[in-house]
Amino acid sequence: MLALLVAMAALISVFCFLLGGGRMRWFGAWREVAPRYRAVIDSRWWRPRMRFGWRGEQATLLSMRRMNDGSMPGIVLETGAHEISQRFSVFSRNWPGISRSGEMAESGSAPKSAFDSRFVIFGSGREQTLLPADSLPGHVRWQIQELGEWSGRNCIRVELVPGRIRIWISNNLRTSAELEDFLRLGLRIVDQLRTAQTDGLDFVNENQATIMDDVFCPICTDRLEGKMVICIRCKTPHCRACWEYNGKCGMFACTESRYAPVGR
Repeated sequence: MLALLVAMAALISVFCFLLGGGRMRWFGAWREVAPRYRAVIDSRWWRPRMRFGWRGEQATLLSMRRMNDGSMPGIVLETGAHEISQRFSVFSRNWPGISRSGEMAESGSAPKSAFDSRFVIFGSGREQTLLPADSLPGHVRWQIQELGEWSGRNCIRVELVPGRIRIWISNNLRTSAELEDFLRLGLRIVDQLRTAQTDGLDFVNENQATIMDDVFCPICTDRLEGKMVICIRCKTPHCRACWEYNGKCGMFACTESRYAPVGR
C-alpha cells in the first residue's frame, strides 16, 4: 500500500513538473512578444493576458479555456473602437454550428468567391440574417482571408459590437512566432475595420448592409479617383501618386514597398 502511494505521488510530481514547465514556456512566449507592443502581462484564471494601447484604444489579448459560447479553447484579441456603432459577426464556416446555419440561410446557393467558401457574415450574431460578402469592403475581406489562410484549419470569428472589435482563433498559440503573427494579422483587421467604418462601410440596420462607393487614400485622405494601387501585403488601396511619393504603404505598422496597380 505504501509503495502504491509513493508511486502515485511520484507520478503526480512528474505530471505537475511537466505541466508547470509547459506553462512556463507558454508564458515565456507571451513575455517575448509583449515588449514589441509595450504590453503588460498578467494572468487570468491561470491563463496569460496581455494588455496594451493600440491607436488610441485599449487592446487585450487573452487566452480562454472556452470561448464565450462554450465551444472550444482559444485566444481572443479585443480592442476598443469608438468608431464602431454596428453589430455583426464574421464566422469561418468550420466554427461549430455555423456551417449548417450558413447553408440554411443561403437556401442552397453555392459559394461564389474565396471569401464565401471560407466565411459567412451575420448581421447581429449567427442566429440573425445572413449578409452578402460584399457587405464588407474588399480590403477588409482580404485581411480576414489572410488571417484565415494563416490559421489553417483553426476556427476564426471576427465580431463587431458598438465600441469594440473582437477576433477569436481556436488555438492557444504556444510560440512567440504564432502570437506575433496572430497579433499582426488581427490588428490589421482592426485597422481596416475602423477605417472602413468611417470611410466606406454603412449599415442601414442590423439586417441590411450597403457599401458606399467612396474609398479614401490613407496618405492624402482624399477620395480615390483615377489611378489606384493596392498594397500587396495589407491590400489597402492608395492613390498611385501618393504611394510613389511616400515610397511605401500608408497604413500604420505596414512597411510594404511593393504594390499592385488596379483598374478603377
